[in-house]
Amino acid sequence: MTQSAKFEYRVSTEAGELIIHFDTLQDFQDSLKSLDIDRIVDAVRERFGMILKTEVREPKPGLEDVYRFTGDGYVELLKVPETKVETIGLVLFAVDPNPALFSTIARSSGVADPSVFLSKQTYQKYFTRTKEGYLLTQEGKTWILNDVLPRLRSQPPKSN
Repeated sequence: MTQSAKFEYRVSTEAGELIIHFDTLQDFQDSLKSLDIDRIVDAVRERFGMILKTEVREPKPGLEDVYRFTGDGYVELLKVPETKVETIGLVLFAVDPNPALFSTIARSSGVADPSVFLSKQTYQKYFTRTKEGYLLTQEGKTWILNDVLPRLRSQPPKSN
């Protein structure tokens, strides 16, 4: 007969729910140290591949007509801003509070080289870079909310 752990900690991840069973704080910390999440995810994907059910992230409330997320986590814009820098800003707004990788920004925005805008002095007030990727600054969020989105609201959705 096996004895079950006293506690469990559940973490929802993009790859699914991870459950860690433990009896003491030390057990929990040891389990965390020994986990190689990337190898676990890779092994599951290798074994189950395309039959895995992935939950598609939902847009922010009220923005369902502006963008949606694809099954592989990219942003699909249903309404496209007038300029490339606004398009990049909208993609970052969509994924917020998570940072976006350069490749995600390029693929989601359709801007081949987003670094032209992300690193330009003129736009540094809107974008910030972290070790995990790019984010909008508070001023960038305000710009999208007060300037870009109101103009998009008056646009009809793009046709498929």
